Amino acid sequence: MRTKITRLVGLFVFGLICTLGGAYLGINQVYDRLDTELPAIIESAGCIPSQ
Repeated sequence: MRTKITRLVGLFVFGLICTLGGAYLGINQVYDRLDTELPAIIESAGCIPSQ
């Protein structure tokens, strides 16, 4: 019984680490993309005049 609980907790922790790691990588990718595309998005929306 103790082995089953230990294995279940290990699988849960592994899944949690994978989920958090994927979220972290996804957020970084979105941030990098916005960093490069945000000026063009703001300009095309007409919020600031073209220079």
